[in-house]
Amino acid sequence: MAAAGSTAWLQSTFNPCTTGWPSTSGRSTTDWIGSRTTSKSCNDKEKTVAPDRHGSAVITFPNELEVVITREFDAPIALVFDVLTKPEHVSRWGATPPDRMTECSIDLRVGGNYHSSFVTGDGTVFSFSGTYLEVEPPVRTVETWHFNCWPDVEAVETMELQERDGVTTFTWRLAFRDKAGRDHMTRFDGRQDSLDEMENILRSLLNPSRA
Repeated sequence: MAAAGSTAWLQSTFNPCTTGWPSTSGRSTTDWIGSRTTSKSCNDKEKTVAPDRHGSAVITFPNELEVVITREFDAPIALVFDVLTKPEHVSRWGATPPDRMTECSIDLRVGGNYHSSFVTGDGTVFSFSGTYLEVEPPVRTVETWHFNCWPDVEAVETMELQERDGVTTFTWRLAFRDKAGRDHMTRFDGRQDSLDEMENILRSLLNPSRA
């Protein structure tokens, strides 16, 4: 995601800069692409705990240039937008242990830049950066997207939010300049974990006593 951006790249004997999303945990690609989880019925008026949506993100490839990921969060749209775009939150979900975020800067305005990076357990540094093209809080941002491992790849990232009945749907779209760029995206290790950590952050903000 744009907010989970980047900085430097450290060479190592293992070079993951081939295809796929850099892993920020041990979760497998199969886990990530898993089926969508539908929330349980809300007819029970005594229900006070929101459903656990961990692992429920859905990935689709609508055409040869795009990747689209959708995920629901049981939180108001404004709060989800904050968690997606404020450095103090992004620095928590941008990488999951044993990986760690080392930089996260976000200038959330048209023409502003974002830049972030994280270090994996073996010392490899992944970085993302770009410039905001559209900023419409709390529903939408559009930004350029650059990944340090793929210097020749150009893409535009769109993050959109819609709220209905207290549930906010997050849609992340990455549109590449050409098919060769999109073809890099064959694995998505780590993305599910980041979205699950976002859910954990939202739960802690909505109910601090349970954090």
